[in-house]
Amino acid sequence: MLSLINRDLTQSKLHSLSIKKMFGLPVIVEISYNRLIIKLKNVRIDFECEMKVVFNESIACGNVGNNNPFTQDDLNKVKLMIDDLKFDRLTGRFFIGETDGPNVIHLKEQEEFYAEWKKTNTNIEFCEKMSECSVCFDNTMCKSKCGHFLCYECWSKVKDFHCDDCAPDESDDECDDMKCGNQLCPSCRSILYVSCD
Repeated sequence: MLSLINRDLTQSKLHSLSIKKMFGLPVIVEISYNRLIIKLKNVRIDFECEMKVVFNESIACGNVGNNNPFTQDDLNKVKLMIDDLKFDRLTGRFFIGETDGPNVIHLKEQEEFYAEWKKTNTNIEFCEKMSECSVCFDNTMCKSKCGHFLCYECWSKVKDFHCDDCAPDESDDECDDMKCGNQLCPSCRSILYVSCD
């Protein structure tokens, strides 16, 4: 295993682990020289990025590189990190153990405060931090480019749309319909994309 990882790291700077799903979400799990990176596989994002990164943590501090190959200790740390991972449904991110992430009660208090302010001051536009997922109605901070809230669990289950003229498995012919081959928002049927962090 170590020789395979080090071969991949030398050739491409990344080694992909054979993990297809975590917490029911389709993922790509990669090791770089000093980081463990987890990306959501079926959540489409802006063209300049390939996948939505939901975890990016350091494995080793400066001791891994071309001159210092990946070691068994590094691999053990990767395993421990993966075993300790939890999934935060609110933010749509993975984290290790205790987190100081957003508190739902605190966010709800903010929402109430700004909702009252919005009534009295029409000159100000507020950014919504949290709302209900438009599919499962659970609290989420994940929002599509069209402005609808959709948690990443539901987002990952949205199937690609194909127009009547296109078969899902035939991608040779180019279709004039911009929506064809993309995930569409369950609320407004716009193409689902989210801005990169």
